[in-house]
Amino acid sequence: MILLLDFNFKSSDIYNNLNTGGMSMLLDKAIANFNNFLMVGRSKATYDYYQFYLERIKKHFNKVNIDEIDKNTILELITKVKKESPEITNNTLNKFVGAMKAIIRFSSEREIKFAFLAMTQKVVRTVSEEDQTKILTYFDQNKHKYNNERNYLLVKMFLETGMRMTELRNVRIQDLDLENNLIHLKLTKTKSERYVCFTEETKIRLESYTKNKPIYNYLFTSNRGVQMTVASLETLFHKIRVVLSLQGSVSPHKCRSYLCHLFFEAWR
Repeated sequence: MILLLDFNFKSSDIYNNLNTGGMSMLLDKAIANFNNFLMVGRSKATYDYYQFYLERIKKHFNKVNIDEIDKNTILELITKVKKESPEITNNTLNKFVGAMKAIIRFSSEREIKFAFLAMTQKVVRTVSEEDQTKILTYFDQNKHKYNNERNYLLVKMFLETGMRMTELRNVRIQDLDLENNLIHLKLTKTKSERYVCFTEETKIRLESYTKNKPIYNYLFTSNRGVQMTVASLETLFHKIRVVLSLQGSVSPHKCRSYLCHLFFEAWR
């Protein structure tokens, strides 16, 4: 998933009383302040997307004083994240770097000089049709267990509509037009509303899945009945890859890329 984030934040963008006026502050407090800024000054999609990176940063440097954070701290962050996720790309690591720099810039108006890692433009591979079949068959055959009917429809939505994670998790039942097989996306990366369509088979399953549910509910919710997070969506796809011993990488972004692949093949 590619999301262009604005890392050029300053506390003056919204209000100066969120920072400490030069006083010392722990990183967890600085992250809380930065989150307040995101909620007020940036789109909900940007706020939601940042949470994954901020939580990981807080996990490793929760009680570090922000005055002590420098380029060596960022190097340590990169090392820790790479140890947890050996296959992580420089593109993703740069988002951690940018998030850390943005927190410090916002909280202390101090700039940490640390160059972004060299990035390579990789061709995004889609989920193979064989793996798609394995995933959907697994959820379908186990649809009465846990949230597997939800999981089945989640995968179908990515494959058929090309929606982004932040778009999908913000769809409410009232945004469905089951008569015309459409979904009205109100919260998008480009801030422009749009419609996406789905198949007749998916429509039938959506009718059953949403029956007797309040229309203002989110279409897909967690085990606790609340809106799913980006992290929970990514975790779901990671688990299914492990459970089914899939050889290829599986992610929401690679599923949504499948629709682009179909368009390209049809055009070619």
